[in-house]
Amino acid sequence: MGYHVQRNGDAVDPCEAEQAVKKYGLAIDALGTVEPNSSDATSAVAAIARIQPQAIVMYASYKASAEFVRGMRAAQSYAQLSIVGATALAKELGNEVRGIGVSQIVPFPWNIGVPIVKEYQTVMKAETGKSECSFLTLESYLSARILVEGLRRAGRDLTREKLIPALETMHDVNFGGFRVSFSRTNHEASKFVELTVIGKDGQILR
Repeated sequence: MGYHVQRNGDAVDPCEAEQAVKKYGLAIDALGTVEPNSSDATSAVAAIARIQPQAIVMYASYKASAEFVRGMRAAQSYAQLSIVGATALAKELGNEVRGIGVSQIVPFPWNIGVPIVKEYQTVMKAETGKSECSFLTLESYLSARILVEGLRRAGRDLTREKLIPALETMHDVNFGGFRVSFSRTNHEASKFVELTVIGKDGQILR
């Protein structure tokens, strides 16, 4: 989870995965792409399935992700995935989704033992009348809480130039058990990661 800004012509790398592997002296073994606004993952499957990877990092819509999973399984490749929108993926794939491992960047949305999760569930039900939870809506809620705190710190007469430094003053801020830190050189709110697996009937398990 993070926000990205550009100052005075500084370059912004859109692919955090590439930055991470470079940082640790690693390399990406295969790269596949899906055209924008398309769910045709044929070329991506062809590029990646040939190396039979153990893990895959994905940046794609859930429909493209679903087609990619179907293609990989047809190619007898069962790598674990890092995917945004596991709930939507489970709905799209149906029974085919079982066994897919997914990394999450926010706490388990059904664990009310975490104060921010309990708060999120209460707000969801009060504002929408629904109690359907997901990692995506919890991430959105946390992002909103972070932004509101940044706005509070920025004060009146808000500008972009005031908001960014205000966010950068947030060092180890505790949002109900979910800690957030920013700095001048760090725009990633949290390094939290939780591993889950999609089980029977699309249920997400820890």
